[in-house]
Amino acid sequence: FLCDPGTSTQNLGTIPETTYMGLEFETTVALTESLTGYLGLGYTDSEIEEAADPTHEGNQAPLVSEYTLNIGAVYRQPVNLFGGADLILRGDYQRIGETWWDPGNISSRSPIDLVDLRAGIEQADNWSLMFWAKNAFDEEYNTELSPGPAPGFNFLWPALPARWGVEFTKWF
Repeated sequence: FLCDPGTSTQNLGTIPETTYMGLEFETTVALTESLTGYLGLGYTDSEIEEAADPTHEGNQAPLVSEYTLNIGAVYRQPVNLFGGADLILRGDYQRIGETWWDPGNISSRSPIDLVDLRAGIEQADNWSLMFWAKNAFDEEYNTELSPGPAPGFNFLWPALPARWGVEFTKWF
């Protein structure tokens, strides 16, 4: 995206030819009767093959992280509450690798680490009450950067800060 402050618009730019190759690996393991863990890895090799500016050729594509890592666990234990509900605890960790903002590979976002948490009780196929936290440790990072009309006049969009909440779900 390119921002034009004169018209207050965000315009989409194109790269004539870019190649992407990658792989993903995902596994889930029952660690105990009550504890399940998971792991996910992703790798993307991107390369700008053809660009309006020939100095961009050979660079990594913008807004594509070279790697991602997801790891987490879910603990589920029956408890004697509300006619047989389960206690559920869940933790999710995500690492997103360096991300280039522009085709020139001039500016980038450093790798980021995010943690999401959930805890609550659930009565299977009936209802659940969950407390949750997203970006639990308040990681500060930018979700997007759009180059402005001149160096130093870029537009940044910060990520949402840590958020906490309660969620009640009823199944019918």
